[in-house]
Amino acid sequence: MRYSQLFILSFVFIFSLALSSCTGSRYNLPAWDFTKKTEQPAQQAPAQITTPGASIPDSSAAQAGEEKPYYAPANAPYTQGAVSQEQLQDPRTATTSTYNSTRVAILLPLTGPQANLGKAMLQTAQMALFDVGQANFELMPYDTEGTGDGARIAATKAIEDDAQLILGPVFSNSVRAAKNVVRYHNVNMISFSTDWSVTSSNVFIMGFLPFDQIERIITYAVSQDIKRIAAIAPQTVYGRAIISAYQTLAQQMGIETVDILTYDPQNANLAPDMRSFTHYDERMEEATTLAEAMQATKTTKSSQKRAQIKKEIERIKAEMEPPFDAVLIAAGGENAVAISNLLSHYDLPPRKVKRLGIGLFDDEALASEFALRDAWFSAPSIHGREAFEGRYKGLYGTVPPRLSSLAYDATALAAILAQSGMQYRGIPNFNRVAITNPNGFAGIDGIFRFLENGTVERGLSVLGFERNSIVEVDPAPATFQR
Repeated sequence: MRYSQLFILSFVFIFSLALSSCTGSRYNLPAWDFTKKTEQPAQQAPAQITTPGASIPDSSAAQAGEEKPYYAPANAPYTQGAVSQEQLQDPRTATTSTYNSTRVAILLPLTGPQANLGKAMLQTAQMALFDVGQANFELMPYDTEGTGDGARIAATKAIEDDAQLILGPVFSNSVRAAKNVVRYHNVNMISFSTDWSVTSSNVFIMGFLPFDQIERIITYAVSQDIKRIAAIAPQTVYGRAIISAYQTLAQQMGIETVDILTYDPQNANLAPDMRSFTHYDERMEEATTLAEAMQATKTTKSSQKRAQIKKEIERIKAEMEPPFDAVLIAAGGENAVAISNLLSHYDLPPRKVKRLGIGLFDDEALASEFALRDAWFSAPSIHGREAFEGRYKGLYGTVPPRLSSLAYDATALAAILAQSGMQYRGIPNFNRVAITNPNGFAGIDGIFRFLENGTVERGLSVLGFERNSIVEVDPAPATFQR
């Protein structure tokens, strides 16, 4: 069970939190350049950061030409400091030592309106610490209160407490406030934001960016002989970013973009816009003209002729080529359902026009919607997350928020980087070279790596809706090697 216990509105809220609040409408986000990839190609498979005993070669040593093992022995001991055996048996009680430790801070909204999200992310960070933490690895939580001022104070306190790496914060305004603090003290920060404009030489973002999702789903659609695409997105910062990214990619790939519709998310009546978008009137006019021309040669009563023309119109419409092969829908929840139902209403059902989506479609509640039948969308692989969610629910009695896996992967990454640094150099390996390892890392949400510009690149699956369930259509890549 993946999302069956999440209602549509709560899912949309979480994703709008990740993709709208984390960007912030007051910022003008720069255009995305799909050609801007990491400068160094991957040479090996990503490091399995969720595997106990996993290790990463020291990047500095590797550059010097020294041969180092890629993984530590599978049976290597993993502990997390001065924790009792009772604590090690339950990550809910996991704590760490406060002496001679590697210190990593995690900045989360532990109070305020988003306290539930912050608490869940802290709990998943503790799960990661239990799974892959090493001796004397200390994870230090700080409350941002979900505000910029709170994040600035939290970052300052973390550095005063000798934090060597900072994970978080979540929201864009919080990252911007903490950014100045970490830059002054030259401490690297891996945030959970999706606002790619906040990155810098020592600020990385780990949130789910829409650009990898767009590239994955459009590339796959083209590989399946889909050549004519239309796109629908809300008139928001997020929606504009989606359309801009799609247009850039479409131009590079030679895709025919038939139409683009941007809609006011506050407008409850999309029907007039969708009628125009689907070219419904033009198709009706063409079908009517053909039907009338076919019936003009027949000698029948006028009442019968009208019925025959109407029947002929329906037959012609059913056989007409749709205006586009697929439609990219940059929406989730009720909006995705409403858009898809209107497509069907205007004679473009799923059997005629494929629905394409991104991470906002990753919701089991949508899988049973008839108008979204057989839709494809890009998202992290379902396999790692299913086990993660099941374990979290067993521990805490509820399904974790979608963003919680970011805290798990970030904490696991920090623990493995610390281990590799201590093994090869005697200090935690939290430098920029180690963080931007082109081989990348493999976590709960699949493979990922940080690019030189501070953004994250992810290897994604193509998922789909079949028989009221989410299924894997095309598996996520296992490596960044090309």
